[in-house]
Amino acid sequence: MKRTPKSKFQIPKSKFTMIEDKELRELFRTECAEHLQRISDGLLRLEKNPTDLATLEEVFREAHSLKGAARMVGVADIEILAHRFEDILGMARRGETALASNTIDRLYQGLDAIGKLMNEAVAG
Repeated sequence: MKRTPKSKFQIPKSKFTMIEDKELRELFRTECAEHLQRISDGLLRLEKNPTDLATLEEVFREAHSLKGAARMVGVADIEILAHRFEDILGMARRGETALASNTIDRLYQGLDAIGKLMNEAVAG
């Protein structure tokens, strides 16, 4: 039975985190932006071909790497949202859900939320 992912991408209601170290902020901004771009590019390909397992795997790895980067600098909100990405993409990898257009739309909403959180973490 196919399941529909229920998680919505909303900015978590936790304590705001700004990265204090200027050099670390810039490194995180660059790394996060690269991950977000690769995820966005992958989602675009998945919209056209939702059964493309290589792209699904690539997007999953990017979300996982983004989660790890956020954890390393202490930006828990991005870590939480990236983990939700992993959950949804993991369900698709296991064949538990299809990457329907509404699911991909929610993933794009998650990208937007992560982008906002990144800007807050690096700019204050």
